[in-house]
Amino acid sequence: MAQLDISLAAKVASACAQARTAQAVSSTLRETGTTGSFWVILAETLSRKDTSGSGTVNGSDPVMGGRPECGQGRCPPGLRPIFEAAARETGLPVALLEAVAEAESGFNPRAVSPAGAAGLMQLMPSTARALGVTDVFDPWQNVLAGARYLRGLLDRFGSLELALAAYNAGPGAVEKWGGVPRYRETRSYVSKILASLGRDPGGAPPCSAVPATKNAVWVWSR
Repeated sequence: MAQLDISLAAKVASACAQARTAQAVSSTLRETGTTGSFWVILAETLSRKDTSGSGTVNGSDPVMGGRPECGQGRCPPGLRPIFEAAARETGLPVALLEAVAEAESGFNPRAVSPAGAAGLMQLMPSTARALGVTDVFDPWQNVLAGARYLRGLLDRFGSLELALAAYNAGPGAVEKWGGVPRYRETRSYVSKILASLGRDPGGAPPCSAVPATKNAVWVWSR
């Protein structure tokens, strides 16, 4: 790992710990820039706590990601500001975006599927290009694009269950089947995410339950 990445991770971790906001991260990144391995190092840096259990980074700064609403403890603390920023822009719940990322990549920014989907939200190359993503392994770009894509699917299909199915199998498959496709993987995917949100497929809320946003991006290829 480059020394620049390690130093930058420590600096951003400190900003997060002090301000507990995504704005602190963005400000620091604009001042210093990033490299490819930075995000993984940052997640690891923010995830470390001192042995006393007081929630500190390197025994000095409080960890911003120790809050219980962070994916019930599953979301890496260093990634939390990204999901919060994406949630604010798209009007989607942070918990939903984290649940999708967990199901898609296990919160691995470098994950690549056999089909070519990549990053935290497992964007297909065509979807990433359409959404203006220049680096699919950059968590900020990947999560924001994935959130916009999911927001668009919600606005299109009018149901969280169908939007999740379309995110996994593609909107064409949902239209072809007239509902959740009868693919084992897709049905398992939808059920897993809804269960993590405390919902069952039959009780998934309609799109109207999730506030619309002027920033929704209508992109349907996957």
